[in-house]
Amino acid sequence: MYDKILLIEINVEEIPFTKLFFIAKSFLKNIKIEIRKINFKYKKIKWFATSRRIAVQIFFKKEKVNYLNDKNLNEKDIFLNKLKNYLPRVVELSIKKIKDIKNMFWDKPYIKFIRPIRNIIILLDDLLIKKKIFNLKPNKILSGHRFMGEKKIEINHAKDYSLLLLKKGKVIADYNIRKNIIKNKVKKYAKKINGKIKITKNFLKEITSSVEWPNINIGKYDKKFLKIPKEIIIFVMKKQQKYFPVYDINKKKLIQYFIFVSNVKSNNNKQIISGHQNVLRSKLNDILFFIKLDLKKNLKFNLIKLKNVTFYKKLGNLYEKTIRIKKLSKYIHCLKNKTNNKNKMYDLNKASLLSKCDLVTNIVFEIPEMQGIIGSYYAKCYKEKNNVALAIKEHYEPRFAKDNIPKRYISCILSISDKIDTITAMFIINNIPNSKKDPFGLRRCSLGIIKIILKNNIKINIYKLIKKNISLYNNKIDKKKVLKKIFNFFYTRLNNFYENKGYKKNIIKSILSKKKNNLLTLNNLIKKLNKFYKTKKFNLVMKTDKRISNILLKNNIDYNVSKKIKKKLFSKKEEFIFFNMLIKIKKETCHCINKKKYSKYFKMLLNLHKMISIFFEKVNICDNNKKIMINRLTLLVHAKKIFSKLVNFNFFYCT
Repeated sequence: MYDKILLIEINVEEIPFTKLFFIAKSFLKNIKIEIRKINFKYKKIKWFATSRRIAVQIFFKKEKVNYLNDKNLNEKDIFLNKLKNYLPRVVELSIKKIKDIKNMFWDKPYIKFIRPIRNIIILLDDLLIKKKIFNLKPNKILSGHRFMGEKKIEINHAKDYSLLLLKKGKVIADYNIRKNIIKNKVKKYAKKINGKIKITKNFLKEITSSVEWPNINIGKYDKKFLKIPKEIIIFVMKKQQKYFPVYDINKKKLIQYFIFVSNVKSNNNKQIISGHQNVLRSKLNDILFFIKLDLKKNLKFNLIKLKNVTFYKKLGNLYEKTIRIKKLSKYIHCLKNKTNNKNKMYDLNKASLLSKCDLVTNIVFEIPEMQGIIGSYYAKCYKEKNNVALAIKEHYEPRFAKDNIPKRYISCILSISDKIDTITAMFIINNIPNSKKDPFGLRRCSLGIIKIILKNNIKINIYKLIKKNISLYNNKIDKKKVLKKIFNFFYTRLNNFYENKGYKKNIIKSILSKKKNNLLTLNNLIKKLNKFYKTKKFNLVMKTDKRISNILLKNNIDYNVSKKIKKKLFSKKEEFIFFNMLIKIKKETCHCINKKKYSKYFKMLLNLHKMISIFFEKVNICDNNKKIMINRLTLLVHAKKIFSKLVNFNFFYCT
């Protein structure tokens, strides 16, 4: 019987803080997979990660190794020999199989990782596994903190790993412990100054990944800087300086403090704080200067400057894009409104023309991420209407998966117009996304359009919108071909959108295959079909549709081809009943579709199923008289058309 602890540490040069968490978790996952492959069971695995190391401790179970039968060796020796032979390979594969990172070569041309590996430790209790990995011979030397700990620390037992690094190395190796220390202390420090902190998971990961020994400090900045739009201050603090902005008690307004985490504990914290304050002051002073410079002229005067800014090669300039956005916005507005609201139209035109004017400001030149945000701020400074100013900011939303969805009328229309124009432009010059890359974020643009339309119940014919957009370009292109490509691209995104929402693939495809152009109609249909699908009645309808399809297929009848039913060829009363019911149900289903009463439409299909079941019981489709037989098949063709009006049941036949 045995109980062993295995330590594996990979010591590297500084891993980028944005990648550390992913790399450490991938390494852990790969280690688990590779350990299982050699049939070793374990109690648990602990993982560790700092910018200069990734490590795991594996605690093995006390049980027999049941796959070896060598009676000359005791089971402990078997266990040790197995580990010695296989562990180097396990470690090597676990590193090599970390995906989605940019690796670099060092030492030997065949050795690569995100950063050069400088040392490896593989310690089974007190036994060092010495076999070379990546051309490195493992040893028992740990590296402490660069500035505070011992540079070389000898480890003699795997169980001592984290404690030894803590005491002698001044390194908190456990990622989660380090993260919780930062989280709790930052909150505590904010409370001291009557403030609150907004802690996001990703930002906390970044900070945790960038330090080995977190030291928390409070800094302060001048009150005059609070005049700057808070989005800019927050961006400078979080993205550029990695500071925690401090808010008031309600978490709405910023107060004059920031909290930062350094990687070293100093005897002179005042000097460190002063240094950070000076850096922030310098950056915010520059921003104030640029804002004053930009505000010397009204934002609208920047419109003409957009003629000097290329939108993209072969696609003209940003002024031309702005004019297209204006025309598309007007087109959507007129589609939505039978009567032209002059005030709304004026505001929409104004927002469209101002939407890209901040792209030539000093602030956006310095901080491109502030596009829209600073434009909105400048518009307010020059007394533009609130809905116009907000539209300049909100038309970029959603910028990412969980970003806000615009709700205001002008913001929604402007956002849709801008995004559809970007998609259309790139398809015109054949810059189409593929499975590996989407440099212009066209998937994100299309998903944004889908979310805006569905969230705000905007009735738009997406096919006509794309067609209108294409007509605004003078490029020599096959417009029908481009239209088809964009439309299909959009439907692929719709398919992914509903799959991510948890809808079954056959439900999605059965609706999307009908190529309806109104996204609200599609959304409503998918929801109603999903509800109907969960009932027992669905299978009755689907099986009837399948039975009709098989009969028509067997007789080489295309139900898409219109054929007239001839009553004079009816020889049984059930044929008359069937015919009259078909006419009635056809009218009722058309009414349901026009009024968007889709639940009632599915009930009509159930009635059709019942009627057809009776028809099949009483009437034999085959007849010696070929004309009678074809006429009966024609009845089925008309029934099939009713079934297929909104749903393609073919996608359910194999389920």
